[in-house]
Amino acid sequence: MDSKKEGKIGKNQIKGLLMVHGTKAVSDMDIKALCRRLDNDQDGEVSFADFFDSFLPFFIYGNIKTLERKKKPKNLM
Repeated sequence: MDSKKEGKIGKNQIKGLLMVHGTKAVSDMDIKALCRRLDNDQDGEVSFADFFDSFLPFFIYGNIKTLERKKKPKNLM
């Protein structure tokens, strides 16, 4: 993803990546929203640390439904 090898990617690189992989219908507004979601340190770009922090739960738990089940406390009877 990081074609410039800077350790971070911006909106244009994300859009280019999605277009290369056949996702041409993603609007600029959606790209901005995705970047805001992934940019944990709010520096305007998605660093590897931002990306890793955002996706780590998926690597550990598999998917969001599994993650949500793990967060819910068990009923104690």
